[in-house]
Amino acid sequence: MRGVVDAEAGAAARESFERRRPKRWARYPDDPLGQVVERVLEGRVEAEEGRGADVERLRRLRERMRRPDR
Repeated sequence: MRGVVDAEAGAAARESFERRRPKRWARYPDDPLGQVVERVLEGRVEAEEGRGADVERLRRLRERMRRPDR
């Protein structure tokens, strides 16, 4: 693309880019995956102030983690 960048469009694009979640992540080998996922979802729910699908995902995860192993 060539030409002058519209300042408003540029700011909107940067804001959109910065809101995206990372595609990669790492965890410590000794951490159970369920606990890591729970912490990540808790952070998302806190950041979004309880909006979005992450609240429901966190509820389902906690429900599954409480079940005894079969």
